[in-house]
Amino acid sequence: MAQFRVGSGSYQFASNVTIDLSSINANSVSVETVAVTGVNTDTSYNVDCPTLDAGLFILGAICTTPNVLTISVWNSTNGAVNPASTQVFRIIGF
Repeated sequence: MAQFRVGSGSYQFASNVTIDLSSINANSVSVETVAVTGVNTDTSYNVDCPTLDAGLFILGAICTTPNVLTISVWNSTNGAVNPASTQVFRIIGF
């Protein structure tokens, strides 16, 4: 995980992680637990994936155990979606 300073303020952490999301049922939320070295419970995280399948949206992420990130992904479509296994997610802690 890389560390960088934002202006003269606090440090942020960034990482790119490949995640194989499970299939997500129509109009459902999938909660994915992923090992991410360096995440911790006293930091907020923003997660994005520019290549995420159409109709899927990242609702949020939280770390309740060091080095483990829980990500919620919503399938807004009327059919199940099985995302590609090579999705690269950008994780920024602030």
